[in-house]
Amino acid sequence: MRRYLLLLIMVAALPLAAFRNPPGALRYSEMADKYAAQGQTAVALELYTRAVDMEPQNPKHFITRGFFLLKLKHYDEALSDLSMAIKLEPQSPSNYIARGFVYSDLKRAKEADADFASACSLGSTDGCGFAGHK
Repeated sequence: MRRYLLLLIMVAALPLAAFRNPPGALRYSEMADKYAAQGQTAVALELYTRAVDMEPQNPKHFITRGFFLLKLKHYDEALSDLSMAIKLEPQSPSNYIARGFVYSDLKRAKEADADFASACSLGSTDGCGFAGHK
């Protein structure tokens, strides 16, 4: 009986522990995805930013926020995030492709083509296709 009571107290205390330990960067990003899907863009952007602030050396957070900013047509901020992702992970073709999409939306064809070509040179067939190479 005593063991059961102790277990019950421990289980009841688990939700309280969550309030003492703030979510990690990945959790913020996941929560942001949910708010973004619900159309709550301001909350989503704040949560993506928290993820970036918690792990500023993780290019994935910059890519995620960059794509979200692109969707919102905040092109300068999207370019900044995607450029940071390239700086942190220059061998990732997807980073160049993502930034190429922003340049494409801005009608900056030369810069878009250069990013797609960079992705192609890193082995991305998608990058080659976007750059006009076969």
